[in-house]
Amino acid sequence: YGLTAGRAVPHGHEHHLRTINRIRAIGGIEAAVTSGMIKQGIMAACIRQGVPVIMSGTIRDDGPLPGVITDSVLAQRAMRALIPGVGLALLVASTLHSVATGNLLPATVPTVCVDVNPSVPTKLADRGSFQAVGLVMDAASFLSELARLLGKFFGIEYEINPWMRLTNRVDHGKAVRQWHELMRVLEKDVGVVLERMTPIPGLPDLVFTANAGIVVGRTAIVSRFRYPERQPEEAHFEDWFRGQGYDVVTVEKELYFEGAGDLLGFSEYWFGGYRQRSDIRVFPILGERFQREIIPLELVDSRFYHLDTCLCPLSGGELLYFPAAFDRYGQTAIAERVPDKLRLAVPEDEALKFACNAVCVGKHVVLPAGCPTTEDWLRMRGYETHQVQLDEFMKSGGSAKCLTLALD
Repeated sequence: YGLTAGRAVPHGHEHHLRTINRIRAIGGIEAAVTSGMIKQGIMAACIRQGVPVIMSGTIRDDGPLPGVITDSVLAQRAMRALIPGVGLALLVASTLHSVATGNLLPATVPTVCVDVNPSVPTKLADRGSFQAVGLVMDAASFLSELARLLGKFFGIEYEINPWMRLTNRVDHGKAVRQWHELMRVLEKDVGVVLERMTPIPGLPDLVFTANAGIVVGRTAIVSRFRYPERQPEEAHFEDWFRGQGYDVVTVEKELYFEGAGDLLGFSEYWFGGYRQRSDIRVFPILGERFQREIIPLELVDSRFYHLDTCLCPLSGGELLYFPAAFDRYGQTAIAERVPDKLRLAVPEDEALKFACNAVCVGKHVVLPAGCPTTEDWLRMRGYETHQVQLDEFMKSGGSAKCLTLALD
């Protein structure tokens, strides 16, 4: 059914009314976003980022929704109050609102009008602005391309770990620069070959590819995310693995498993982090499939919600870790497997800068900036360190390791 198939959807003409009634029942769009009913989209992003929203309409409009100003004079006053300071107006797919906004703006404010109806951009271009651009195209296509070019798919749109705060906005331009610098270091300085995933609107954490799954040879185990906010990523990761020719395996739906974020180690055995995100019951299944011993480690500090935020195995058999992130059993299990001389207990201040969320390739270690004790220890053992500033991604609880997934 639907537009793709070209067939009518049963009761399709009623769907928008049902949607309006659901929003009215919960109290409005803001309540729908905060409750989790609405998880993504422009309105959700505006509410989460504290962007002022004015909704205006007439009493003939279906609804109207709570919060809609039905008096045109009052709506005009509310819109005019937000005009000062506007440096660019983007008017998308709403004829009456676009014309009304254009008429309120000073002629010096650049405007861009996007609409499938050619008369709308023409009206806005003719209204007297010094600089006006009209684009006759589908609004959804325009917004997707705009988001891709601006690099704004990564951001904080929800809170699922102690690092994430909706009020702590990501500087998108800075985040893009930091991501490209990390990629440059890995490709040019370390010499690895990188594959990249296409970002998807509404999935800001897709950038943390360590959580895509794990890869063993040509087999990829796709993650099952604990939080609903990240669960839509699963299908995209699975599609990517299949497109690259991997044999894809999925775990049972009732078992949470968050990929290389919670499973890492050495050639003889792996450590598996559980409690915060992954389910301990998944490790015997994976261990049997790959004939690898998996030692479960309980994560007891919510700041270190994935194993790769507090533990980093190195190519020479050494280990970086933050002991306080584990219970006593976990600390003992690590000590029994890795001799004291090969372990660095990362100081807390550097652990909180994600020193353990490092990428080790041969004798190269790429880690976040600001971890001098860890860097000194690594250099004493013959590793070449590469520090990268990744503070924008730390706002979301991730760093160098979270942004990568080893494919061999």
